Amino acid sequence: MITIVDAMKKYIVVAVAAAIALPALAQLKMPAQKPPAGESAKPRDSAQQQSSPPDSAVIERVFGCLAPGLPKDWKKTWVTITAETPGEVRGKFQISTFYATDMADKSGLPLKPCGWEPIVEGFYALNQNLAEDRRAWKSARLTINSEGKFELTYDYSK
Repeated sequence: MITIVDAMKKYIVVAVAAAIALPALAQLKMPAQKPPAGESAKPRDSAQQQSSPPDSAVIERVFGCLAPGLPKDWKKTWVTITAETPGEVRGKFQISTFYATDMADKSGLPLKPCGWEPIVEGFYALNQNLAEDRRAWKSARLTINSEGKFELTYDYSK
């Protein structure tokens, strides 16, 4: 019969072993695997391979700058930022902020944010999650709905 003390001892031994082994395993380099026959070793879409999802903490900071101006019945808010020169991350931008009380509303009403700098800094931080070849966008749009879901889209037209 196993007692609680015996079970706890086993749990502690396993936890200590894992704490020691996992960092060592993380440092091991696995040998490169060959792609299946007929497939190229290069990723098909390097931008898709290297981009990571938007950082939700950055989205929250941008939203924190929009939230004070939102009415109680808002359904969505969005920011559109247009680069004067695509790819110039620290260049000049035109920023528009809106909100809507109906999800189907595409034009919205103007929204005054807490300031422009937090929005630009937020988009700069979001840009860091993109693959280098995807950072030269003409405009970007962040839409956040009242349920907390968001969508981030980029326009790469010239």
